Amino acid sequence: MRWIKKIIILALLLAVGAAALLWLVRPKEQLDLAYRPLRLQDQVKEMLLNRKFEAVLSEAEIDSLIKKRLSSQPQIRPEVRITGARFTMQDNGLQADVNLLLDERWPVGARLFFTSAWEAPYLVIRHTGTEVRGLTLPADWFKLPPIRIAPDDYIPGPLGVKGLTFEGKQLMLQLKLR
Repeated sequence: MRWIKKIIILALLLAVGAAALLWLVRPKEQLDLAYRPLRLQDQVKEMLLNRKFEAVLSEAEIDSLIKKRLSSQPQIRPEVRITGARFTMQDNGLQADVNLLLDERWPVGARLFFTSAWEAPYLVIRHTGTEVRGLTLPADWFKLPPIRIAPDDYIPGPLGVKGLTFEGKQLMLQLKLR
């Protein structure tokens, strides 16, 4: 009889612990993968008038570019799907607040960290770390594959991207004739 009480108490403690853990890791805010289409035509017209072969992408435009890429393949691992994100630029990198869905059942809020580099013809964004509620997860627990974005796809006409640099919270695209 005593061991039955111990098993019941243990089961209750495990249930309370699991509920507390799920409550702790739930997302702080609802995010989505909605994005605005990138329209560089106006910048390209102005660039041609000023004879400067560069265009500027704001933090919001970069957020939209990455969300567009993620929304095409939100299932990043068999058991993990991204349901929402907000990307912000940090010192020579990116930070993302994301909502994840584990096993199509458990919502989790996390902060992901990325580095970004130009590897012609792609902007390559590499995942470098993950935090859940301020606790850093070991790298082998959660790792995203690199995100590759081809900026040339958004440049109209005979122009292409020669290179890019990060300046504060903006991305400067150096353009060339294709």
